[in-house]
Amino acid sequence: MKIIYIFGIMVFLVSMGVLTKFTYKEFKEKIGERIWKFWDGRTTYWSLLIVISGFITFFLMLGFRNIFLS
Repeated sequence: MKIIYIFGIMVFLVSMGVLTKFTYKEFKEKIGERIWKFWDGRTTYWSLLIVISGFITFFLMLGFRNIFLS
């Protein structure tokens, strides 16, 4: 059972890292430097990133459930 949690955490962290690498600069430029300095710009970015990474983790865990449950 512990392998499921370890796999889930690893998938979540890797997906967050990959998404951050590909979207951070583009989102920051699109939203503007002034808004990015305020709380709203960064919070929106990180909230969306966490939700998307959570969905990626959920669907990968759903796809691999037969491997972990056997």
